[in-house]
Amino acid sequence: MPADITAKTREKGIEIEETKDLKYAVSKADVIYMTRVQKERFASEEEYNAVKDDYIIDGALVKSFKPGAIILH
Repeated sequence: MPADITAKTREKGIEIEETKDLKYAVSKADVIYMTRVQKERFASEEEYNAVKDDYIIDGALVKSFKPGAIILH
């Protein structure tokens, strides 16, 4: 999330927790919104390749979801 957006959100008193641990994040979230890792947003192919397989929803991950959580995408 861009720093300017998280700063504005925090200024409004909304709590934000950032993590790179997807399994942890889905265990806490009520709503999961997920898109593909967008290659065109990375400065280099190496940066893209380093994370492209880290954020994938599969059956095993769904079992880690907080009870009642929903997927929007």
